[in-house]
Amino acid sequence: MKLQRTTIATAVALALGASSAMASNSYSDVQQSGDYNDATVSQNSYDTSYIDQSGDDNDAVVTQAGYRSNMSTVDQMGDDNTATVDQGGWGYNDSYIEQAGNSNTATVDQGGGTLLGVALASENNESTIYQSGDNNDASVAQGGLGFNDSYIDQSGYDNMASVTQTGGGFNGSNIFQSGDDNEATVTQGGFGFNDSYIDQS
Repeated sequence: MKLQRTTIATAVALALGASSAMASNSYSDVQQSGDYNDATVSQNSYDTSYIDQSGDDNDAVVTQAGYRSNMSTVDQMGDDNTATVDQGGWGYNDSYIEQAGNSNTATVDQGGGTLLGVALASENNESTIYQSGDNNDASVAQGGLGFNDSYIDQSGYDNMASVTQTGGGFNGSNIFQSGDDNEATVTQGGFGFNDSYIDQS
C-alpha cells in the first residue's frame, strides 16, 4: 500500500501519483513514489515549486511568502530525508535541494533581515545543496540586502554545513565536503561582498 499526502497552496490532495496546482498565478508540481512521503507547499504570487520524492518517509515543506517570483526545487531519493524551504522578503529567490541517501536534512531560509537597525526585504538570493550518503545536515540562511550565493556539496556520512549570509548582501560561499564527520560553518555579514571557499575530505 502506498500512502502519500500532498498539500498545495490552500488545497489538500490525496494521491498515488503526481499532483499540480495553480494559486495566485503560482505553480506547484509534486511527484512522489514510495510510502508515507509528505509534501507541503504554500505560495503567495507568481511562485514556482517542484518537488520529486522517491522512497519512504520523506518530508518536503516549501513556503513561498515573499512578494513574488520565488523558485524552489526539491529532489529527494531514499528514506527519511527532510527538506525545508522558506522564501520571503521581496522575492526572486532561488533554492535547489537534491538529496540521495537516508536521513539527510536540508534547510534553506531566504528572507529579510536588518542592516544598521533598518529592516530589509531581501531578494535575489540563490542556494544550492547537494547531499549524498546518510545523516548529512545542511542549512542556509540568506538575508540582508540580498544577492547572496551559497553552494553546498556533501557526500559521505554525518557531515554538517551551515551558512549564514546577511548584512549588505552580495556574499558568496562554497562548501565541498566528502567523507565522514566533517563540519563547516560560514557566517558572512557586515556591508557584504564577502567570499568564502571550504574544501574538506
